[in-house]
Amino acid sequence: MYVVVNAFHWIGYHIIEHLLSKGEKVVGVDTLDSDLKTHLLLSVGRNANFTFREDIEDVLEEVIHQEQTNVLLIDHSYQTCDYLVKNFPCYFIHTKEITKKSESMTYIHAPMIYGEWMPRDKSWFYWNDKTILLGSELFHEKGVSIQIFVLVVMLIMKARLKPTSIQLESADKETMNCNKSIIYIIEKRNMDHKLEKLEEHFQQYHELY
Repeated sequence: MYVVVNAFHWIGYHIIEHLLSKGEKVVGVDTLDSDLKTHLLLSVGRNANFTFREDIEDVLEEVIHQEQTNVLLIDHSYQTCDYLVKNFPCYFIHTKEITKKSESMTYIHAPMIYGEWMPRDKSWFYWNDKTILLGSELFHEKGVSIQIFVLVVMLIMKARLKPTSIQLESADKETMNCNKSIIYIIEKRNMDHKLEKLEEHFQQYHELY
């Protein structure tokens, strides 16, 4: 079983979608405070393996009898998940630097991720308080698709030995070094096709973005 806190953060949603496609049981925790979150809940809520909870306290009933539960916090304060953090493998996926860390979890620092439902408007998307032009040189150099990111997170979770803090970066062979806490992602590029798909999705659902 997996518990995803901040489930309908756009990154959380893609993680849930992937887990459900693999037949995993998932409990999603979030507050439905936007039309987008409600829409994303409806997208996965019909799956029999998915359970939605608005209160983190209600999750305890779901996990207390489970032999194996993994907890993923998506840019979410772990103080509200104290019991889960202390009793289950916990992974904190964060997009910004974190100075105060708990020794009870594994931190995964996301690279610049792009994909459906990312915060964006017609020509720009927003990452860590920065405005990035879609299709720009920076986008091509640093962008990592959400699908690739999710696959890497799954591999990290399956690893027996891992550092407590892991940074993911997009890079080519010339920029890689031997820092064991950094995982470099070399993505097979087909940016024009991917941008076309993102634009089609944005045009279809632009009122929810």
